[in-house]
Amino acid sequence: GLDVTGNITATGNVNLLDNGTIFGGDDAANTLILRSTSGNSNHSRIDIGVSEGSDNGGLHFYTAGSSVATRAMTIKGTTQNVGIGTTTPDTNLVVSSGDHTGITIESTRTGATDNIGSLQFQSGSTDVALIQTLVNGTIKFRNTSGLTDRVHIDHNGTLLSFSTNDTTPNIKWRSDDTNWFGSLNQS
Repeated sequence: GLDVTGNITATGNVNLLDNGTIFGGDDAANTLILRSTSGNSNHSRIDIGVSEGSDNGGLHFYTAGSSVATRAMTIKGTTQNVGIGTTTPDTNLVVSSGDHTGITIESTRTGATDNIGSLQFQSGSTDVALIQTLVNGTIKFRNTSGLTDRVHIDHNGTLLSFSTNDTTPNIKWRSDDTNWFGSLNQS
């Protein structure tokens, strides 16, 4: 093996044969840093094996800045929580911004009733709920293990509600969990 103290400068490719490994150090406190340019703290980089507080083995992704690199994404080593725009994600995925925060779901489908995106909720492998969007702008809300249609907002902005055993649109209001306050049914 090759043991070096200090810097190694290479021109060309560095190939690790036979499943070679690069270590950032020999204990939990060391971090492997991959930087786009040597020595400049404002260039893009990836920090691998970061320890922060009780979190060990995290990944930090930095983008270039005018004077310092900015942490753009964090994957926590202990929890595997992912943070975009935050260094402290406390759930599976946190997207944060000091400005408008958004997530775009993009599709190349063009048929008016084609599904272009959805957000699905499951408990284990059991479907619980689904929010679905069609090309024409219709939004569907479904729930139960069969993802039964419950409410649609169609492309004209019309609100349609479906009862459990009927595909006829109807709307019902509850005053509490057991008493119906009123309803409208389409004839």
